[in-house]
Amino acid sequence: LTHLTLTADLLRRPGFGLAVVVASLLIIGWLVLHHVALARSLPDGGALYGGCVALGVGLHAALFLWPAERQARLHTHLHHWYWPVPLSLFCQFTHSQASLLVSALFAAISLHGCACFGAAPVFTTRGRAADSPERLQPG
Repeated sequence: LTHLTLTADLLRRPGFGLAVVVASLLIIGWLVLHHVALARSLPDGGALYGGCVALGVGLHAALFLWPAERQARLHTHLHHWYWPVPLSLFCQFTHSQASLLVSALFAAISLHGCACFGAAPVFTTRGRAADSPERLQPG
C-alpha cells in the first residue's frame, strides 16, 4: 500500500482501508470531545472558544458552498498543507498533552505538505488544476 486517499471510496474497500477510516473517525471523535470538555472548563464555559470554532468552520463551509455559478469558474481544493493550519489554532490547551500533541502533529502535516509538494493554491480557476502533472514535478 503506497498511497491511501481518504475518500468515500475507501469505505467500500474491505480490510485495511475500512480499518483506517474507522480508526481515524474514532481518534478524531475522541479529540473533538476532549477539546469540548477542555473548553467547557474555561471561565466563560467555552463560549469564546465555541464561537471561534463556529466562525472558522462557518467561513470554510461558506467557501465550499459557494454559489453554483461561481463554482463553474472557481475551484476550491484543500491541500494537505492547508487544512491543519486552521485546525491547529483550536489546539490551544497547554495543560493538555493531547492538545499539544495534536497541535504539533498539525504543524508537521502542514510542513510536510509544503516541503514535498509546495504550497499549491487553495483557489484555482477552472482549466488550471492545482494538481496538474507539471505542478507535482520536483523542482
